[in-house]
Amino acid sequence: MAQSSLSEDLEFVRQMAEEGATAPTLAGRFSVWWGFLVAVALVCHWATLAGHLPLQQNMIGSIWVVMAIVGMIGNVFLGKALANKPGLSAPGNRAEGAVWPVVTIGIFLYATAIGFATAFRDQPVLLFNTIIPMAFVLHAVGAAMSATLHRRSTPWLVVAASLILAALAMFWIDRPEIYLMAAAGIFMTQIIPGLFDLRAEPKAVV
Repeated sequence: MAQSSLSEDLEFVRQMAEEGATAPTLAGRFSVWWGFLVAVALVCHWATLAGHLPLQQNMIGSIWVVMAIVGMIGNVFLGKALANKPGLSAPGNRAEGAVWPVVTIGIFLYATAIGFATAFRDQPVLLFNTIIPMAFVLHAVGAAMSATLHRRSTPWLVVAASLILAALAMFWIDRPEIYLMAAAGIFMTQIIPGLFDLRAEPKAVV
């Protein structure tokens, strides 16, 4: 490794230590990964409801189970790839590492509770559609946290878009197309911003 490159990396680490609050976010890869998987699952969910896939509607749950398993496996590898990234211990990245898993677990528990309610308490399956607006609201809260800690203005656009999508999803709560709208919303608020964040990631320190 060239001496100049080593000096540049060390200087970057020093600057990040001094200005950790403004360190680049390292969440981009996770946003792209989970955004892609969730968008695919949403489209498959809609396609099943619309009769475009050779699946019974009672098999929709399996789509999400497969998505979750694949997502967690990929998450492990993505996390390991961050080991040598500078800025990992910056306040913003530490907060994201704590908040986003809580958001994910919250959505999972909410969905699981609805599953039990529909299976054992004869509650309407329409309750599953409420997951979408709730998820967009939680995404807006997480994006606001990231925008504040990383001192960037762009994520506030994601916050606004997520809140608008939550309201639209609630308005169209009884329509199968809500899942297509949600997939498009994920593309706008998670995948595209995640790609920009991924591009802005600092180089790993070797």
